[in-house]
Amino acid sequence: MSVTGKLVGAALLLCPVVATADPITITSDMRRSAVLATITVGSNTDRHSAIGSPSDAMTTSVSSALGTSTGHATTTLTSSFAVPAHMSGHSSSAANFDTAQIGDVSAYSEFTVAFHLNSPYTFAFNGTFDTSGQQDYPDVFGHSGGNWTAALRNASGGSWFGIQSLESGSLIRTGFLFAGDYLLHIESAATAVAYRAFTASASSDFAFTFDLTPADVSPSPTPEPASLALLGTGLIAIIGAARWRRFQSSAASDAPGAMNATNVISMRPNRDLARVFCLTMTMVGVSTAASADEITITNGWISLLQSSDAEIHLQAAGLLVGGRMGSDPGYHFQNACYQSPCGGVYELSIHDSLSASTPDPVFGQTVGGSFALGADLFRIDAFAYEIVTGAIVPPPSGGGVSTPFRFTGSLTGTNASGVQRTFLLAGAGTATAGYAPYGWVGTGYTFESPSATPEPASLALLGSGLLGIFGAARRRRVNA
Repeated sequence: MSVTGKLVGAALLLCPVVATADPITITSDMRRSAVLATITVGSNTDRHSAIGSPSDAMTTSVSSALGTSTGHATTTLTSSFAVPAHMSGHSSSAANFDTAQIGDVSAYSEFTVAFHLNSPYTFAFNGTFDTSGQQDYPDVFGHSGGNWTAALRNASGGSWFGIQSLESGSLIRTGFLFAGDYLLHIESAATAVAYRAFTASASSDFAFTFDLTPADVSPSPTPEPASLALLGTGLIAIIGAARWRRFQSSAASDAPGAMNATNVISMRPNRDLARVFCLTMTMVGVSTAASADEITITNGWISLLQSSDAEIHLQAAGLLVGGRMGSDPGYHFQNACYQSPCGGVYELSIHDSLSASTPDPVFGQTVGGSFALGADLFRIDAFAYEIVTGAIVPPPSGGGVSTPFRFTGSLTGTNASGVQRTFLLAGAGTATAGYAPYGWVGTGYTFESPSATPEPASLALLGSGLLGIFGAARRRRVNA
């Protein structure tokens, strides 16, 4: 687990749980900024640093100078959680120096807030991140650049999202949060370091909104096969009782042995019951097949990065899954020449069985997040999966390489009513791995929608029901 992750987790665990009637309560304000500027020429060093205290408007800046060598670092953070359901922040960090020998300048800001929810909420995070700098200097031992981190975690270590990156980009995430304690952590840092005469600069900016909306946790009513069977049985009983009453009434009013059109119709309840039975069994059969089969993932991705945990975003008909899994995926998930020269043949196949309540003692392996099945919302309790790919040969000089993959898994979750359900998942798509000259960088597993082909068992059940109805109608016409 990264140092940042450990610090964030420790901070969250230390935050007091506040018992309050407020639906959303800020339990800890850990916003801060820090800057450092160091210039060294010969045996002389000029070093200055500063740390800003939490407030809605923070500006922290330092400068250092020796002769003609100068260094400067500044960061600003403007943020608000005055309305806890609508948090926001904007930060700009910059570091630069012009030195005759050694320079070490950095600027850092973070929006870290712990909060408590007294009831379930849905969340929407929208962030943009910009970085600049020259990551590695040619012929100089040093670097400059920006980086950023965005994460949402709960007190037990589960994560709804968590990204660390050196590149500019945007991050949009939505999901569902049960009542409990959470921590939102957004940070950016700009760093410039060199150990010989050089001029360098770096920057890192972010802007985000985080909105919470009370969640409707009423489960959507979905008829189960047993319910359909009971419905069909009730319909059969009602029709049978009505036919029997008509038959008894006709028999009492007619002469013994007399047969008329009314008697004939009254004495045919079995044919009508057969039609209802066929229809009911067709509905039960199709529903049973649909509930027992795997849910096919039609869109989404699983992303593994060297610098952060893996993210999950899966979509299917009526199903939406969002969360984060694992720690140190480069070590734990995948044999992909991690931090070593890439040569030979590799696979991007991975598998694991993750639990939200029992992290791995070595890697902190866990799964966090939520999923929605129709209007019913669940927190993720466990996620077991396997991804099988073909063989690849990483490009020696770096680049990307792709291969098809097959995915199978199971997803277990609990809704707000305490009902736990498990769903089988299946899918396929394309795995694309990125490599640098020093080794594996990350892999994205992108799911693709399969062609819409009716499932054979469902077609057979539907055909049987239609044949039953057609046969009953034909028999009635012949006997009439």
